[in-house]
Amino acid sequence: MISVYLLFGVMGLGYISRITLEKLFKQDNLYRLIVNVLVKSLYYFIIPLAFFTVFLGRGVTDRDIYILSYVALLILLIYFTTLRGRLSERMHLFLVSVFPNSVFLGFPLCLAVLGRIYVAAFFGVLTVTLNVLLPELISRSRETIVKNLARSTALIGCLTGIAAHYVLSYYNYVDTLYSYLWWSSPLLSYTATYVMGLRIPIKLEGVSRVKKELLVAGLYRFIVAPILAFLTAILIGFDRLDTYEFLLVSATPPAVMNAIVAEKYGWRPEDTALITALLTIFFIAVMFPIILLIS
Repeated sequence: MISVYLLFGVMGLGYISRITLEKLFKQDNLYRLIVNVLVKSLYYFIIPLAFFTVFLGRGVTDRDIYILSYVALLILLIYFTTLRGRLSERMHLFLVSVFPNSVFLGFPLCLAVLGRIYVAAFFGVLTVTLNVLLPELISRSRETIVKNLARSTALIGCLTGIAAHYVLSYYNYVDTLYSYLWWSSPLLSYTATYVMGLRIPIKLEGVSRVKKELLVAGLYRFIVAPILAFLTAILIGFDRLDTYEFLLVSATPPAVMNAIVAEKYGWRPEDTALITALLTIFFIAVMFPIILLIS
């Protein structure tokens, strides 16, 4: 429980830091610089190191294929139910409905509540990678897919960790190396949580404009996705901890990365960012207390 309160404290510190920099000291440029440095540190160092360490310890399991099937089914379901009308007008809804904050919020949540990121690790690799690649496919920008795949630091960390797991297992060095790198997952969790706090908007304007999309995205993120995850876990035969972790990470709010992708393709980035912020606040204020009550 202490780790849960610490999680909220770190997020609150991030939000207070934003208010202090932007409102009290009027240092917008310094605020953007800090966010930029932290995000790049996460993306290029902490995320690949954390994924390397996790997969160094776990390798690949036969259940990972079922998690992949779950993600594929969810994508198809949301794709055919949200993308009606003009693509550019609907893709923002697809993004915030499909891609959860499985790493920046999912990892800290699973570590705080369960003390592990076993199922969440593979789930996180899939969603982070597809969050970049799927829009490329939909927008028919296939010439950049291989390049983006090669630059996916989460995927690189995952693949090198898997390779190290099976190579070092032969020499019985996995536990030794893991003992030196165990801190990478907590570092990712707390750094990502602080960045989440830094990115919570001070003002939330235009809620009435996205009211319908907000309801649809919330329905998919907080009801449809976890129900489908629960049914998948029951069908596969996950144990209690794996099932709970699967439910937790599948029910997280939209990923911050969605706003960046929407900006790249012109898919209503302002509305994407607004929906992401509102559902994140709803998750923290409403969903998380419920999770604590039933955990």
